[in-house]
Amino acid sequence: MALNSASYYRPADHYSYFGVQGGVGIEFRLARHFALNLALLGFVRGRTDADAQYHPEFVDGSGRSTNTSGGGLFQGGMTFYF
Repeated sequence: MALNSASYYRPADHYSYFGVQGGVGIEFRLARHFALNLALLGFVRGRTDADAQYHPEFVDGSGRSTNTSGGGLFQGGMTFYF
């Protein structure tokens, strides 16, 4: 039995977002040629296209929905100066 590819056709979805991002970091100079660094980065974005109110981006099991998402990243590293 062959699958009919036409039955799986779905037009392309188009999304647009507006968001902000920011961060803070610190460097600990342990020697003239060596440092450790830490950084915290974060973002928040909201969906702004016309379909956002009819087809929300996230829906949980209880039916609550949102078009806002966010995330964060914690980084650590070291720098060698020469």
